[in-house]
Amino acid sequence: AYEIVDCDWSSDVCSSDLRGIYSGDILIADAASPPARGKIAVVMLHGSVLIGQLAFHEGQWWLQSGRPGIRPVAVEGEEAEVWAIITGLVRADV
Repeated sequence: AYEIVDCDWSSDVCSSDLRGIYSGDILIADAASPPARGKIAVVMLHGSVLIGQLAFHEGQWWLQSGRPGIRPVAVEGEEAEVWAIITGLVRADV
């Protein structure tokens, strides 16, 4: 999973390998879009705001990392919500 607020993109919880999303990018999110397999999503999980790729397995949503070796995180419980789907990004530096 990926912290999007004050995230150190070189750490184990963040990655620049998630579909070309890099530090400093501005993400465009659509809160009206339903969750879907393979989509990049903004997820509220136990008070943290995370981004990652959605997977649906055994009747529940999972947030997958873009970095090898990071285990998927279950999006479950009262403090878990798929908040929005990432639909685009703006990159200021090219």
